[in-house]
Amino acid sequence: RNKYVYINAEEFHRLAAEFTPKEIEDSFFLKEYQETSFLDKSSNSATFLYSTKNESLSLRRVDVLTVKGDVYDKVKSIYLEKNYTSGDTGYIKKLYWQPQRSFQLITQASPHSGAPQTEIINVVWDNREE
Repeated sequence: RNKYVYINAEEFHRLAAEFTPKEIEDSFFLKEYQETSFLDKSSNSATFLYSTKNESLSLRRVDVLTVKGDVYDKVKSIYLEKNYTSGDTGYIKKLYWQPQRSFQLITQASPHSGAPQTEIINVVWDNREE
């Protein structure tokens, strides 16, 4: 069931804060995450993949896609994946950000007893076609 609502700036910032977890602080990120990158000449893009083997960290994966701009490369999208447990429930969060357009939060909750549940939140401020 889809539900569309307007949110205020405070709620926007609360939701967007998911994209700036403490794990991405420079010195910590450089120590705990490994980078893999590749260029795609057909689409003039570069992809940077970051992952960790440290299972105690909730942030498990970061993908950054860039495209060639007039002067410098531009970030086209950012994807983060978090895995963690709270109480008797395991969570997987998938976060996708398109700069100057929108972001999406998908939360999959899997309690030890009961059926798994998925919540999808789309926040859009520019839905024009590119």
